[in-house]
Amino acid sequence: MKRVKRFVVLALIMCLLAPVLPPMSFVAAVTDDKEEAMLIDITIASFGKTEYWTGETLDTTGLILLAWYSDGSMAEIREGFTVTGFNSAVAGEQTLTVQYKGASATYTVKVKQLEITGIEIAIFPKKMEYWIGETLDTTGLTLLAWYSDGSMAEIREGFT
Repeated sequence: MKRVKRFVVLALIMCLLAPVLPPMSFVAAVTDDKEEAMLIDITIASFGKTEYWTGETLDTTGLILLAWYSDGSMAEIREGFTVTGFNSAVAGEQTLTVQYKGASATYTVKVKQLEITGIEIAIFPKKMEYWIGETLDTTGLTLLAWYSDGSMAEIREGFT
């Protein structure tokens, strides 16, 4: 109400002075006395992806936060937050912390150990015949390995 009174008084003064002042233009600035709402808390509305395989990177695509403000308003937040506590090298349940403008919330994800579910020889080694007591030579050997996440990889070293 104060804002309206100030504007009315300013407009009235300008009208009274208009006949005696030279022609001019002016801009009246109206300020909003309302303070900016403060962030009170955040909650997680949608977790997005919560199951990972070891070695996989964190995916926050489906993570949606609800930000609650001091004026009673709420906003949906899909970006601009940080997530800490994720380590895909370690299998098991992990508690992640989401932070947004000083507020935080937590949620749990599960990291499953990636395992080989199948293997086959793609390319046989160069040496295929041996004498008793001779050491195995795996030069040229290539294996195909299938993993529990559905992926496949060629293995060319590290076997005995």
